[in-house]
Amino acid sequence: MALIVTSEQPQAGFPTSQGTPGDAQRTVARSSDRHMTGAQVPYINHVAVPVDDIDRAVTFYQDWFDAKVVPSPRFPVPVAWLLLGKVQVHLVQHPDQPSPAYHFSVAFESREQFEALYWRAGREGQLDRETFQHHLYELPEGAVQLYIRDVSGNIIECVYPDISALSSEIADARLLWADLNEQSPWNNSSSLFMPEQAGLAPGTRC
Repeated sequence: MALIVTSEQPQAGFPTSQGTPGDAQRTVARSSDRHMTGAQVPYINHVAVPVDDIDRAVTFYQDWFDAKVVPSPRFPVPVAWLLLGKVQVHLVQHPDQPSPAYHFSVAFESREQFEALYWRAGREGQLDRETFQHHLYELPEGAVQLYIRDVSGNIIECVYPDISALSSEIADARLLWADLNEQSPWNNSSSLFMPEQAGLAPGTRC
């Protein structure tokens, strides 16, 4: 179940809030020409789902969808990472109050694209420095998580597999989850880029 970012044309005759489907198609074409010509297209890596009880939620996804529990880092709240097909589902327990931390994640395999997005988010004021107390984190595996907000305020986690490949100016701005929460061997074996997820990136084969 590879969830891949596409530029699908709206259904014929179905108007959008900004105009006709033709207008939307032309806008998508211009955006694609400007940003993605000859470049790798980012793709959905995981979604984060709020749950009331982490154990009950894990059991449900295992029972109903045959999801596989995979290692996850240790966070301040109970979390379980599941592999469902090729996409990870991250269950996050916040039983006392609704949390603003739920999001989806877009993965980048191009260092240049990730760095360009980082600097653009900074220039345009889209970095989210509040929800997770910081905007940039390094996971135990060495992947990097960047939190931004869209124009409606929704959180998007942008991930890149190797922080050591990024410019020192960006890398030096990150915090390490391992410095904030003690990590067990199970936590340290976690990965956002599992071999089972190979083939998610457009243009690759499983």
